[in-house]
Amino acid sequence: MSISIQDLKKVVETTEYQELIKRLSQKYHIDIYNKMELQLYNIISERCKLSNLSIDEIYRFFLENQMLVCLYINEKFGKPEEEKDVTYLGFPQTIFLTSAMEILLIEQNNLLDYLKKQRVEAPTKCAKEDIASYQRALATSKNEPIPEAFQKKPMKKKVISSVGNKITLGKFIPTDCDDEYQTTATIWGKETEINIIGNYDSKKAISNRLQWIEDNREMILTFALEAEDFLSHFNDWATTEIKKKGKAILYDNTILTTPITEEELIKSIYIEGISVLLEEGTIESIDINLVTSPDYFGGHTLVIEINNKKKLSFGGMQG
Repeated sequence: MSISIQDLKKVVETTEYQELIKRLSQKYHIDIYNKMELQLYNIISERCKLSNLSIDEIYRFFLENQMLVCLYINEKFGKPEEEKDVTYLGFPQTIFLTSAMEILLIEQNNLLDYLKKQRVEAPTKCAKEDIASYQRALATSKNEPIPEAFQKKPMKKKVISSVGNKITLGKFIPTDCDDEYQTTATIWGKETEINIIGNYDSKKAISNRLQWIEDNREMILTFALEAEDFLSHFNDWATTEIKKKGKAILYDNTILTTPITEEELIKSIYIEGISVLLEEGTIESIDINLVTSPDYFGGHTLVIEINNKKKLSFGGMQG
């Protein structure tokens, strides 16, 4: 069943939905983005189409099972805002609808087929984990004990290690614009241009934030690629081109004869530039401009925004 971007917007952009998710996000501590990018609408629309459910069916289930949906979100994704030194990424405004959709698929025993259609890695494992999250949420919503088979097992805290480069900033050079400076630093193995916008109180604070970016490459790239569902869409295009023409030609004239792997994509990504915005001397936000070689991004730059609490958001494909 087709769910278009307009179908989603007719629900998500209503005052009723916005007020409801604001209230639920506060009650259940579910952090959500302030806006929805067109790319996210497109991704969510494509995922919903694979469910064979209508937007009315999904929305109605959400309205009738608000507590269950919110508990499912917290069970599936955890509550990272309560964990020390873990960045809470937040969710798009459609998280309540996609979670309601997943619960419907679980109750209809169709989740595994849906995940296979979506071509996720290890669909059986993902389905098992989502079903366990659902069972925990269901038990909690009914004030019942969580069945032993679905109880969470203690997990060791994941530590993201440094890639080994100690950030050293170059000389701060004033630009032609007031209160703007340029410097450089080696980040993710490449010398990167850093634009400083605003007066700064401490070079050390800027260096420390860039060190955080250096040390969290894996997490940043995972977020960037999941926000766009880039690999799946790129390989769909590449496969179509290869079937038609025997090859796929990239923007930089690189020729592909097979789809690319996640490892190949991640290895190709590097930072073209970083912009640091300061207000009253302190860091307000940072923009990371990601590009690839070979040019899998088609001449575009993928922008990731980091706010003053190190929360990531998707800035879209630009250029």
